[in-house]
Amino acid sequence: MFGMNSDDSSAKEKRNSEDDHVESKAFVLLNELSDLLMLPKDMLMEISIREEICPSISLPLIKRILCNFTPDEFCPDQVPGAVLEELNAAESIGDRKLSEASFPYAASSVSYMPPSTMDIAEKVAEASAKLSRNVSMIQRKGYTSDEELEELDSPLTSIVDKASDFTGSATSNARYKLLRQVWV
Repeated sequence: MFGMNSDDSSAKEKRNSEDDHVESKAFVLLNELSDLLMLPKDMLMEISIREEICPSISLPLIKRILCNFTPDEFCPDQVPGAVLEELNAAESIGDRKLSEASFPYAASSVSYMPPSTMDIAEKVAEASAKLSRNVSMIQRKGYTSDEELEELDSPLTSIVDKASDFTGSATSNARYKLLRQVWV
């Protein structure tokens, strides 16, 4: 009786854990950096802890982060000088496992795939069908709003995101022409 939703809750927890895993994959460096800064700084003297906490961050970058660290209300203590000396010694000895990567990291290439002509034709056909139904109704009203005039000018405006901030001068000109016809 009380366990009716237990299957649902376990499925929901599984989805949430998968989402967390995907999200954590996307921000690996950010997560490692936050772990590095939350860790007591004297623990960074051990190679195994550095490899476990921040495997993607190179030793020179760890030193750079710690040298630029400014104490605040969350961590009021300065980075001990012994930690920086130990990191310098580890770098000079040849702790190359952590210092193989360079900073800044190379970003992956950005690729853009434009929509296919079939997709565009389909969207234009949908908009044209919608407009053909509305054109006669808009013209029968005798008055029009800016949005309706804009839709009449171009069927693509109904496809384009409404949140984009552009005001077409053609729309204001069309409205002016309509008002001029009424006034003259």
